[in-house]
Amino acid sequence: MTSDKVTLHLHAVLTYQIEDPQKLAESTVDPRQTLLREVQLSIRSEIGTRSVDDLLSNKAEIAAKALGNTIEKASLSGMQIKRLSIIDITLPGEIKELLNQIIEAEKAAQANGIKRREETAAMRSQLNTAKLIEQNPTLLRLREIESVERITERANLQIIVGDEQALGKRLAKLI
Repeated sequence: MTSDKVTLHLHAVLTYQIEDPQKLAESTVDPRQTLLREVQLSIRSEIGTRSVDDLLSNKAEIAAKALGNTIEKASLSGMQIKRLSIIDITLPGEIKELLNQIIEAEKAAQANGIKRREETAAMRSQLNTAKLIEQNPTLLRLREIESVERITERANLQIIVGDEQALGKRLAKLI
């Protein structure tokens, strides 16, 4: 059980070697059971002081500390521990669901932040464009022409440009 009262299942791999068979035979009846119990107690003491989040992000550190706590006890029994690794942590179903919801919410918040930054950048760009147009009226006229050009690409429109006399003559020809 973790410090935040979450019960979990943990799978670990332990590699050991018998160094002193006589010491081992004198110290314990069932060496495997003795070693298993020591490793379990060591891992449980490490897990009991940590939260689920800390446990999930620091499996290697927990295994290293548990290994350090177990090495001395194993050597007193004539065994040498080579390696201890935590390979799997299984959380209860409701905790898994909660963690998935937290991850989903964090990702949604990140996406929302990116969207807001992009919207802010677009607004700044529009503001800069407005300032340029305000300082240079010719840019506004170019924008108008570009808009008209886009409209005429989609529709069958004829646009007649010119002064009043020329417009009158052109309109008369069209009619």
